[in-house]
Amino acid sequence: MKKISIIPVIALLLAVILWGYNFIVTKLLLVVLSPFVLAFYAIFGAAIISVLIFWRGLFSYDKKILVKIFFASFFGIFLFNLLVNFGMKKTSSVDAALIIALVPLISNILDVIWLKNPLRAINIFGTLLSITGIVLLVTNGEFGSVRFSDDHLYGSLILFVAVISFVIYISLGKSIMNSINPIHYSTWCFIFGSGLLFIPAFIWGDLTAYKNLDHTSLLYVLFAILFANLVADMAYNFGVKKTNIIIPSLFSNSIPIFTMLFSIFVYNEPISNVKIIAACFVIIGLALPTIANRNESVKI
Repeated sequence: MKKISIIPVIALLLAVILWGYNFIVTKLLLVVLSPFVLAFYAIFGAAIISVLIFWRGLFSYDKKILVKIFFASFFGIFLFNLLVNFGMKKTSSVDAALIIALVPLISNILDVIWLKNPLRAINIFGTLLSITGIVLLVTNGEFGSVRFSDDHLYGSLILFVAVISFVIYISLGKSIMNSINPIHYSTWCFIFGSGLLFIPAFIWGDLTAYKNLDHTSLLYVLFAILFANLVADMAYNFGVKKTNIIIPSLFSNSIPIFTMLFSIFVYNEPISNVKIIAACFVIIGLALPTIANRNESVKI
């Protein structure tokens, strides 16, 4: 039996590290840019660079595949970003993180129902352990501080729909990338996603806002384009193609860990013992399914 390659694991790790830091970058950029304009800038910039670099063979795919990619980008880039931004208006970032952490659980369900993969106890255990870590991380162990209101419940429902939307994106991508190069898949997602995001950015934002950005903000936008989207998305899609959808979803649970670490580095925020324990739970939850699947056949 062939052991699972370490390369897809490294690719997934790189993606979540970049996305973890991107939360800090986004927090800084949202002071000068609207959420929709920022999303459009990042995806549109990534689309342009991707086309310029990976144009060879990009337009050789059948229209049926492109239609499938359009729907994937609708769920994973357009709809997900809109739902998260709108849901965040109704609830706190802490509660939003808890809800987004449901991605692995929904992935487990779809992995069994949609892709007909067997349901493994180790994947369920790893998912629950990771989510336990996320709960500890975002609440710092102070569970009594969580309060619910009509707005909160409404926002939570929107974010839950966002979770389902992102899992559909992962599942569609896993299927589509059997017929397309992962890099070309990411490029087409950027193309379709930027086209869709242009609509809310044009209606609710100022597309000329870049003229008012200082040099530091422009560098942050460049990071969002090159690393948080271009590099991270392609690394993540590569990892998705080379593994089952459970492992990439579990890796997504580590994003708050890296965001926390970068927050400590950027804002000098102290780290509590509870957060250290939370980080251990998430890491162990990630490691168990990966180790259990070490004999899975993966071709690079």
